[in-house]
Amino acid sequence: MSNPHAPLVVDIRSRRQFHRHRIPGSQHLPAGRLISTEFPERDLVLIGDDDVETRRLVGQLYEHGYPRRIQHLQGGLKAWSAAGLPLHSGADGTLKKRDLPIPWLTMTSIALLLIGFQQLSPPLLLLSLGLLLTPAMVSAWLQRHLFRLQRRAY
Repeated sequence: MSNPHAPLVVDIRSRRQFHRHRIPGSQHLPAGRLISTEFPERDLVLIGDDDVETRRLVGQLYEHGYPRRIQHLQGGLKAWSAAGLPLHSGADGTLKKRDLPIPWLTMTSIALLLIGFQQLSPPLLLLSLGLLLTPAMVSAWLQRHLFRLQRRAY
């Protein structure tokens, strides 16, 4: 059970960097979202790549009225790793996107796209492009809105 008075460790690096290597127990929250959403009701420890950028974010948070204490990990994740402290990496047993099989919808879209190019058929080209783009757009929309719901839970 986590201590409700312990500071919240927030990793402000990119999502890709966060999933590659992260401090155990840290939360991923990009700098822009941290400023634009409701503040967590805990002290913060920020982890970034660049001390200058992280200090700037600390100043911006205070300017926007963050009422609690904010610290940052000097030297970022590189300093944490150099000190020999534990890291979690993307190799935690979960499948990475590149390890997943190509879904049937993508295969069908690629086949229709190739046939459309061979036949020079605009309807087939449009259909294949629609099939390729729709899942990505739906996924991006869901991630954006589910992230908002997740932030409200803090």
